[in-house]
Amino acid sequence: MFGYPTGLGALLVKKDLENVLEKVFFGGGTIEAVLASERYHILRKNIARFEDGTLPFLSILSLKYGFDILSWLGMKNIQSHISSLRHHLIKNMTTLSYSNGKPLCIIYSPHQNIDSQKSSHVKYGGTVAFNLLYEDGQPIGYNHVEKLASLSKIHLRTGCFCNPGACQKYIGLSPSMVKEHVQAGHVCWDEKDVINGVPTGAVRISLGYMSTVEDCNYFLDFLKQHFLNFSKLNQNMNALSIRNKELPIAVITSLYFYPIKSCGGVRVTSWNFGVEGFEYDREWTVVDDEGQYLNQKKHPKLSLIIPEMDLENNVMILSAPNMPKLPISLKDYPDKNFITPVSVCGDTLNGYSYGQDVTDWFTAYLGAPSFLIRREPVETRESRGAFKAAPIGFANESAFLLISTSSLEELKKRVNEHSGIEKSHLIDEANFRPNIVVSSFNGRD
Repeated sequence: MFGYPTGLGALLVKKDLENVLEKVFFGGGTIEAVLASERYHILRKNIARFEDGTLPFLSILSLKYGFDILSWLGMKNIQSHISSLRHHLIKNMTTLSYSNGKPLCIIYSPHQNIDSQKSSHVKYGGTVAFNLLYEDGQPIGYNHVEKLASLSKIHLRTGCFCNPGACQKYIGLSPSMVKEHVQAGHVCWDEKDVINGVPTGAVRISLGYMSTVEDCNYFLDFLKQHFLNFSKLNQNMNALSIRNKELPIAVITSLYFYPIKSCGGVRVTSWNFGVEGFEYDREWTVVDDEGQYLNQKKHPKLSLIIPEMDLENNVMILSAPNMPKLPISLKDYPDKNFITPVSVCGDTLNGYSYGQDVTDWFTAYLGAPSFLIRREPVETRESRGAFKAAPIGFANESAFLLISTSSLEELKKRVNEHSGIEKSHLIDEANFRPNIVVSSFNGRD
C-alpha cells in the first residue's frame, strides 16, 4: 500500500472470542513459564500470546503517516496515476524490437487493447511482469537483467514472486517441466533462471504513488541501452568485419589465471587457453563439509593462498602464511572413487576430493573443515555471461573477465573525488581478479 512500511499484517480477533483460538507453538514474549528439560510451557492469558518476538514497532508507528498520505492524495487519484504510468510503460515496452523485427519484451501482465484510450488498466494494479528475449527469440535470464538493473540503480523483483501458480501459467511451465527442473537441481532463489531454453521465472517492476513518468522513461532507456543498443553494436562490428574495415584493436597489458577458485592468481605473459578459458583456470575449488564452495567474502584468508606453477615438473606448489608448502600434481587426479558434488551459483558439478594430507593443510590454515576439489574433466556448466551457453567450470558466470586500464583510472579518479583524499594507491587491477587487462583500442582509451 505504501512502499514503506511494508510486510505488515494484522490478526483481527473479537475480544470475547479470543479464548477460542488455540496456539500450538510459542515465541519470545508469549509465555509465562517454560522448562528447557521437558515439553512444558504456559502461554500468557491475554491476546499477547499471539505476538511472537518483538513487534516491528517502528513500522507500526509509520502506518499513521502512510495512511495520512493515502488520504491526502486520494485513492482515486493514486489509482488514475498508477494506471496512466502502467499504460505508458507497457505501450512503449511492446514497441521495443530488434532490427530483425523480433520483440525485446514478452509481457505477462494483462495488456489487451493497449492502444485504446478505454483500456482498463485501473483493475490491474501497478505491477508489470515480463521477460526479455535475445534477437533469436531465446530468453535472457532474469538474473542477468536484475544485475544490470542494479548497476543502473533500478530495483526489480525476479523469480516467481511467491506466486507459483500464476508464474507457471503465464510462462507455460507444465507440471512435468517443473518436476524436471527440480530434478535438474533448480530450487527457489537459485541462479537457474533458464533451463532447456525456458525461463524459470520472470522480472517484475512495481509502480506506486511516488513513481513518475521520468522513472518509467529511465527504465525504458535502460532496456534500449543495455539490450537493443548492445545488439546493434554487435551488428556494426560484424558489418565492419565483412567489409574488411579496420576493427578496434585492444592492447593486452596483463594476463592472469586463478588455479584455485577464490585463491591467489598467477600473472603470466602468455598461456594456453580453450573454450572453457585459460588452462588450469579455476580447475580447483575449496569446499566446506556440505559441498559449498568457499569464497573470500566468508574466508578472506583464501586470497593469501598463492599458487606457483612448475610446468617442467607438472606440479602446482601452494604457499600460505605460516604454512609449509603444499605440492599438488597437475598431471594426476585425486582418487576417482571420492567423487564430490560441488554447488556453484546454483549449479552442481562433480569433482574429485584430495586425501587427508591436503585436507589437513587447508583445514589448519582456514580454521574450519575444508576440502580441495579438482573438477572432473568432462563436467561443465553453461556460461551466463556475454557468450551465453558457452561451457565453463568452477567460474561464476564466464570463462574470461576483461577489464581496461582506462576504466581503472576513471575509478581511481572518482574515488579520490568522493573521498577528498588520495586513495588511488589502494586500487590495483589485481583487486578485480581479471583474466585479461587491456589498455586501449587503436591507441584510444
